[in-house]
Amino acid sequence: MSYTMRNNFILGSITAAVLLVGGYYVLWFFPGKIAERKKELTEVHNQLKQYENIEGEFFQLDSMIREKRQRLTTLEKQFTSEETFAQTYDYLNSILGQIGFLEFNMNFVRKEDRGKYGYNVYSIRGEGAFSRVFQFIYYIEKGPRMYRISRLSLSSAERSGPNSRNPAQVIPFDMEVWSYFAKLDSLPAVTERLASLSAPQVANPFQLAVARPVAVSSLPPNTEKLVEVGRAELKAVMAGKALIEYNGQVHVMKEGDRVYLGQLTHINPDKNEVVFTLNKNGVSETVTLQLKFGGGK
Repeated sequence: MSYTMRNNFILGSITAAVLLVGGYYVLWFFPGKIAERKKELTEVHNQLKQYENIEGEFFQLDSMIREKRQRLTTLEKQFTSEETFAQTYDYLNSILGQIGFLEFNMNFVRKEDRGKYGYNVYSIRGEGAFSRVFQFIYYIEKGPRMYRISRLSLSSAERSGPNSRNPAQVIPFDMEVWSYFAKLDSLPAVTERLASLSAPQVANPFQLAVARPVAVSSLPPNTEKLVEVGRAELKAVMAGKALIEYNGQVHVMKEGDRVYLGQLTHINPDKNEVVFTLNKNGVSETVTLQLKFGGGK
């Protein structure tokens, strides 16, 4: 091979290599980098658009925080570092000292400890005149202690003695109360007291607006000591059977069993409920008891 041909071959090889490398950078590498930079630029642009209103949002949040702090300084609620069963029971009895006597039983359910704060869960059941029951609920919610009623059910029943011609209406109630405790020394002293509360006057929703039929207003006394549905609580449901608590005793009942003024007509384990049909001297009434599950957040 002559020198001329060899030089031409070497020069051609170098030229081809330069063209290949240059073509790679021009056709693939640089366009890819440009696309990546455009994508990054688009992302930065989108982020900047999101931050356009951040100053307004900041001032809005700051105003909200200052409002919450202001409300906290005027909070008329008393927190204790610990809330015992005896303290809660004593406080509820002090409410009765303001509103009058009311029958109730209280059971401790559980304690929820959330670190800086917590609460005890109590189940409270009882009965009384509507005005007393309403005041009891009002004082629990509005009183100086940090209490919350998380669940409440009310019903209507009649209380009559063997020699009573005019039975009195009573309101059985079943509620779950949370009593909070926390260490918040920065809160101001509470000036609110139970004695300073005054429950508003409200109409009794269980009192019929028109005169009741004579048949309903003259119900016979429960001389057989049968389960009174309005005062009973469903404890468990299983196929064909239900456990119902009444007057401190648990009764195992099945469909067709008698209760005061009626019978148990249906047991539904899927819905955790039982259905009673009552006959109040010709006035038919259907009452459903549902299983209550403890829970809280």
